Amino acid sequence: MTTDRPPLKWSYMDHWRAQGPAGPYDQWQSRLAMKRFLQQVAAVGFDAIDTFDFRIWQIFEQYGSVANYQEFVQEQGLERIVNTFHGVYYTPDRYAPEVPATHGTILEDFQRTLDMWSGIQLDNIIVMPGSRYFDEAGVPDDGLKHAADIWGKVGELTQQYGVNLTCHHEFYAGIRTRDQIDRFYSYADPRYVKFFVDTAQHCIADVDPVDVYEKHHERVTGFHFKDTR
Repeated sequence: MTTDRPPLKWSYMDHWRAQGPAGPYDQWQSRLAMKRFLQQVAAVGFDAIDTFDFRIWQIFEQYGSVANYQEFVQEQGLERIVNTFHGVYYTPDRYAPEVPATHGTILEDFQRTLDMWSGIQLDNIIVMPGSRYFDEAGVPDDGLKHAADIWGKVGELTQQYGVNLTCHHEFYAGIRTRDQIDRFYSYADPRYVKFFVDTAQHCIADVDPVDVYEKHHERVTGFHFKDTR
């Protein structure tokens, strides 16, 4: 049986830890630790890596540029850096997708971010589409529309760099239930706002990851495969 679908590619996300004499450490502690990490990831069959984009400052300090770091990654047997997760501190007075007054700050932030990563070609920049939102009701409908609007603008910007803007729904964030997810994507421009499925986050939020994928599969640019622990 033949298929036109491309082969699956596996990238390892930046969650590695090891136990040292002084306690746990991660791969960013030194170039030697990074070399061991990358070689382990390659040895068990991953093709590439993902990282958090707040690592950019450690990359500049330790490797001089993003391109230099990717070359180091490739020397250890991996293809490249595929995605970055845009981890920022969400706060309603400064940075919150559901609050229109913060949208100018969000756009400025992404312009700087994309410029800093422009030394390599990423596939996706992954975002939380809604703020941390502990009210059980989650983001109200007008907030979903505001979030869809700003991510459409950000996605139009990222595509100028050949990068998808793709949304990852944390179980503790304001766009987490199946109804909220469906309404958010009904408001968001499919050309610019994509979907990154996280199996653990959806299960914790009582959302079936297979079902939500089948509903929105045309937007899906990747998966985080994790258990709920």
